[in-house]
Amino acid sequence: MKRIKNVSVFNFKKSLMNLWKSGILAIGLLLFNNLTGQTTHSNLPPPPPGIQDEIKLDFTLYDVSKRKSFYPFNRTASIQLVSFEPEMMVGKGYERNESSSKSNDLSKTELYRMPIVNDTLVTQKVFQFLELDSTNQKKLSDILYNNCARYSTTSKSRAGCYYPHNAILFFDDKNKLIEYVEICFDCHRLVYSELTIEPVDDCDYMFAELQKFFSENQLKSSKEDFNHK
Repeated sequence: MKRIKNVSVFNFKKSLMNLWKSGILAIGLLLFNNLTGQTTHSNLPPPPPGIQDEIKLDFTLYDVSKRKSFYPFNRTASIQLVSFEPEMMVGKGYERNESSSKSNDLSKTELYRMPIVNDTLVTQKVFQFLELDSTNQKKLSDILYNNCARYSTTSKSRAGCYYPHNAILFFDDKNKLIEYVEICFDCHRLVYSELTIEPVDDCDYMFAELQKFFSENQLKSSKEDFNHK
């Protein structure tokens, strides 16, 4: 009995020693984790972000000389931005350009357009004009032809409406309007005066940047702008 008692006491002391050592080890690990910021899952750093649609690349698809070679930039002496209230042009001597309806997939019945009659702009119907200097001409062409290519992922949104309030006008050296691009920012649609115009890569990013360009130059472009004109 005495021998068994001594063994039990020995085992009991050994167990206490193991618990004491385990406690020291646990405290040491706790202090180490606190120092390294890894105590709990709540302190773990967030996982690395995934690839976002909005990644913008430092990339230029067309340089200035190439953009200037595009029609109608290659025949243009001046460029104007305009804002206007569209009109229903039926019965006013206006015939919609067939190439425009084909290139933009718009119904021939949608005749709300910029006030142009017999290839002449009715200036009384246009309430904002802005002629661009050379710097802004370069910026405009960059938005039209390079902006979408700078994004890793793009989208194109379209609405069924077409009620344009803005346009880009191209004039020759005799101040004659040679071409134009109508813009409906509300529905993300363009109408070209001719199919021979170098088509714009009209993704959502391009429309957003182009509308910002109009706004920066004090031209109305949003629905709210025109409601308070």
